[in-house]
Amino acid sequence: MPLVQLTSVEKSFARNIVLHGINLTIERGELIAVLGTNGAGKTTLLRLLAGLLGLSSGELRIEGSPFDRLSEAQREKIFFLPDFPALFEDLSVQENVEIWLSLYRQEHEKLEEQSVALLELFDLMEKAHLPVATLSRGQRYKLALVLYEGSKAPLGLLDEPFASGMDVPGIREMRKLLRAAVADQRTVIYTTQLADYARAFADRILIIHNSKIYFDGSPQKFEAQLETGDPILQIFSESDV
Repeated sequence: MPLVQLTSVEKSFARNIVLHGINLTIERGELIAVLGTNGAGKTTLLRLLAGLLGLSSGELRIEGSPFDRLSEAQREKIFFLPDFPALFEDLSVQENVEIWLSLYRQEHEKLEEQSVALLELFDLMEKAHLPVATLSRGQRYKLALVLYEGSKAPLGLLDEPFASGMDVPGIREMRKLLRAAVADQRTVIYTTQLADYARAFADRILIIHNSKIYFDGSPQKFEAQLETGDPILQIFSESDV
């Protein structure tokens, strides 16, 4: 049974059609990069999958069941990480972790132990007792990745993670963390405008163009189609990292 299935999905804002005729089947254990130019609909797709936006038409299923945006059980299967993470600014870093762990039903008596282990992943332990408001943008994103890992959500949705302001060690740890999640049969979908990242760090690439899925395939398929002179893929042919 697919983890996620979209059938004839449409999303419009007033008369502006952002996504049209989207049909996708997403399995467990996939690492998917969503490419597209500014305004292509990448973030809109993630927000639909996260339940932050409703469909204009079509159907979204999670593990075979119609997606109910008000279903707590279904939403626990999803972790959405926007490019600017929503955190409790006045609370400490560790308090943020413990709150999120409790939301995803982690055992209460182990919250402190789990939070310490997770913070050590991204070298945030020395910030544990500081308010989140004191963190840099990159450190906030690292904290959000800690929250994602703590959630163990089957579906992780990351908006522009490679433009998050993290330092090189942070990006390296993020890549390791996401690969480990996929190996654990969790699925990760992230957006980017940087084709080289998608080609080097994805098992599957989606390209949104003119409100539709223009390309859906492996990095190897991307390279093969690029060699045919495909004009849309040429947009993403230049080295960008």
